[in-house]
Amino acid sequence: MEENTKKIEGKEIGKYGNWIFTREGRELFIQKTDEFGELKLPLYTKKGFSHDIYGYIEWGDVNIREAEYIVAGTCLFDKRWKIFTEAKKPHKNDGLAELSPASALERQKIFKKLKSGAKVIDVQYPTDVSFRYHERLINWQLMVAKKAKNLKKMVVHIPRGEYHYYIQQLEDDIREHSYFNAKMKKTFAQMHDSVDFMADAIWNMYQQDFKIQEKIEFIAPFEKVKDPINSYLEPYKNPEKYGIDDVSRCIGVEEISEIKLSQATGGKISVIGAVLDKECPYLNPTFTDVVKKRVNQARYAL
Repeated sequence: MEENTKKIEGKEIGKYGNWIFTREGRELFIQKTDEFGELKLPLYTKKGFSHDIYGYIEWGDVNIREAEYIVAGTCLFDKRWKIFTEAKKPHKNDGLAELSPASALERQKIFKKLKSGAKVIDVQYPTDVSFRYHERLINWQLMVAKKAKNLKKMVVHIPRGEYHYYIQQLEDDIREHSYFNAKMKKTFAQMHDSVDFMADAIWNMYQQDFKIQEKIEFIAPFEKVKDPINSYLEPYKNPEKYGIDDVSRCIGVEEISEIKLSQATGGKISVIGAVLDKECPYLNPTFTDVVKKRVNQARYAL
């Protein structure tokens, strides 16, 4: 956070994704403004949660020890997943762009570039040999689950179908608006394989604690709703479909950015959200377990 910190009206300000750290006296807060309005919450230290997290926040009426149900999940590809494009007509920086489909905003920028005739040059995706981001998040989620003394069920969403959809959507758009060759066909098939490999490995990570293992139910809402946004919202929007019959006894245990799932569904389910580091490791990964494929020759220097 030190590199991204500055003083504003005597307060320390630092960024974590689209959240902002503020210090007021001895207290540390985290806040943001988005479509749900301005949100400012105290940031608790990781005391009592021994795994490697920076801190956590609570959204809603959180009572971990009294929780009977938990909703949890994790993303797959982070921002090491990149698409490198070259504009149809060169302009600033020779029209070259580097965008990550892991970001919804950047994903839309990629589609816009493809529709304007941009050519895909390189494709990069994570292999996650070490799964550092996932290990930290899942260990923390299991630690919270173990503090729920009356836990009946932990509903876990691993978005395998959603990431296959993202990859297929990219492939379809490239086929329609750009140049799709044999190298790209092979690369996209390998990306689909990587999603399955990662999803299987993450499934095993959730199985590491025997006491929690027997209470975990894995869900795949995308198979029914066929829309990634609605599939992420589904367990928060319709918890009764997943055997959660008392939302007052349910908490979401997520990475902090996923608080929006509860916000978007009217706050039925309270959430405890992890701040995994001083910078968001999903949006700012510092590790480099990736595969990068050259799928087209660039006209200009990369």
